[in-house]
Parts: sequence; structure tokens; C-alpha cells
Amino acid sequence: MSPQGAATGVNWWPWWWSHPEAISRLYALWRASERLRISEPDTGMSSWWRDHFDAHFAVLTGQ
Repeated sequence: MSPQGAATGVNWWPWWWSHPEAISRLYALWRASERLRISEPDTGMSSWWRDHFDAHFAVLTGQ
């Protein structure tokens, strides 16, 4: 664990790229952010953080 992980309580696996689920989740996050950025320029990113990022980040970091 890096010093940042110790300070923040967030653990990020150094070899995350070797896990297909992590890659799939990050790709899904990127696609959702692009769709919302374009289709809902005023509020899309806010809903992306709430509805997409928070849920995936919790799974990816074991929070």
C-alpha cells in the first residue's frame, strides 16, 4: 500500500490492469461519462459522479 492509501484509507491494487473486471468497470465509467457529458451538458457529470462513479469506485477499492 502506498503512503497515499494509508493516509486516505483507499487501497488501489498496483496490478489493477491484470483484472478484467477492473478494466471493464473503468471502461464503463468512461463510456457513461462521455454519454452524459454530451447528452446532458448541464447536469450530466453530477449524475455521473452519484450514479456511476461512486458505486464502481466502492467496488474497485473495496470500500
